[in-house]
This record gives sequence, C-alpha cells and structure tokens, in this order.
Amino acid sequence: MNNLKTYTILFILISLFSCSKEERTPQSITKALTGLEINKDVSVIEFKDQWGSMTGDGMSFIVFKINTSQFQSIKDSCKAKIFKELPIKESLPDGFINHYLNPSDTIGCYWLDIDKKDNRNYSIVILSEVSKRLIVYNVVN
Repeated sequence: MNNLKTYTILFILISLFSCSKEERTPQSITKALTGLEINKDVSVIEFKDQWGSMTGDGMSFIVFKINTSQFQSIKDSCKAKIFKELPIKESLPDGFINHYLNPSDTIGCYWLDIDKKDNRNYSIVILSEVSKRLIVYNVVN
C-alpha cells in the first residue's frame, strides 16, 4: 500500500511540474532571464532548450536576428538594464558562446552573470550592432 501511495504522489508531482501554463518560447525565456521584451515577430535563427528532468542541469541558447526598426528599442532596453559595452572583457567559464560570435561583433553590449558558487553556471546576453543579433545563453551544470 505504501508503494501505491508513493507512486501516486510522484505521479501527481510530475504531472504538476510538466503541465506548465506558459510555453517556453525564445521570447519567454529571454524575458525571464533578463527582463527584455522581445516581440514575437523577431526572427529566431537558433533555439535550443535542453534541461535534465532529474538534475536540473541543462542549457538554453537563443539567437535572434533583429531587424533595423526593432534594433534601437532593444538597444535602449539593454542600456536601461545597464549592459556593458562590447567586446566582452571577462573570461567566460566555457568557450561555447565564442563559436557564435563573429570577429566583427565588437560593437554593441552584453550582460553577464556568473554564479559565485559554481562558475560553470552562467548567463550571458549579447546584442551585436554589426550582425544585428541578440544572443542569449544560460547554462547550469
């Protein structure tokens, strides 16, 4: 009987957590991570959202292509959130994001948050003025 109770409780908990009301979209992830509002009509070049169900380890990676009319409002939002000017001055815990930056991506801004307890866990958002891309990367190991 105890096993049945345990399995029932486990099933209910899994059902509650897997039936999230809000779909994880590139825009919702970006807003939750940084507070930046990205319109639904902004082009998504790449989107990966992979998380372990038991460990919570995983990553979200998003690349938006920003058109000229939308770029200024996103840039203004980044400035209001006190993003730093490119190029990135800090050392990143891994080289993942470097594969997605062009050598010309030196004009724009970025936000970086590295976990103080485990520096492998970090978030970075990069707005490149040259390539007109917004790159969002969040990783938890």
